[in-house]
Amino acid sequence: MDRPQGFRPQLESLEDRALPNNLFNFGPPLGGLADSTGQFGLAPDQLQLLAMSNTAATNNPGVAPVQSNYEGASYAQWAARWWQYSLSLPVDKSPFLDTTGATLASGQSGKVWFLSGVISFNTNGEPLPPGEINSAVRNVSVPSGTALFFPVLNSEADNLNPFGPNTTFTADQLRAFAKQNMDLAENLQVQIDGRSINNLNDYRVQSPVFSYTLPDNNILGKVTGTNVPGQTVSPAVDDGIYLMLRPLSVGKHTVHFTGDFGSGSFALDVTYNITVTPGKK
Repeated sequence: MDRPQGFRPQLESLEDRALPNNLFNFGPPLGGLADSTGQFGLAPDQLQLLAMSNTAATNNPGVAPVQSNYEGASYAQWAARWWQYSLSLPVDKSPFLDTTGATLASGQSGKVWFLSGVISFNTNGEPLPPGEINSAVRNVSVPSGTALFFPVLNSEADNLNPFGPNTTFTADQLRAFAKQNMDLAENLQVQIDGRSINNLNDYRVQSPVFSYTLPDNNILGKVTGTNVPGQTVSPAVDDGIYLMLRPLSVGKHTVHFTGDFGSGSFALDVTYNITVTPGKK
């Protein structure tokens, strides 16, 4: 299936097409990042939440319902904040490149922390080609009372293009690109302490329009092998399947999630071995 230029399934929802061993798909230009302050491009009454179903609310104890406002923000708003956090960190702190969990606390604050997928590289320093599994086992510590928010798979779209002139797609067009990619997602599974999460598609949301700020030495430059200077990008949008885990009890826990965008495309397998420590940070 040919895709419009400017469509880029980013990071968690990476699927290579035009560029060998590249985790980003650039057709017509696209890009995207969010301001680390958590400010969005739309007024609060314009924020959009796409809740596919409410049935999951009663089937998954420990997971905040997709229609809820956890700590004052909707799932859709948390999705935008997730991108803002994940793209704001330099390469040496990037959650996508962390294979051990050593950098989990970088950029984290408040009562909600973010988990992420991983971008794996081969011995030549290139992202794995489509069809190979990007995997990581991370051993981390989290202060008690901290919720965990993460995408199983997601897709971000914006007008930043590291390989040429930026595009000028509208927010609605960018939404269509992100949705087109997420519609391919399959084989999604999540286990929390060995218990499977049901009805994952019920947790699919679309973010509000947001902006993000890339630092110098950023993840986009690392993955594309280009020089992407630090900058603020807007508009950006996201479509993805996310979970908000309510605070886990003190002790040891495991979070495991997998998914892909079809045979021969980006595939993910991530395990977090979490120790919840007493007291707040």
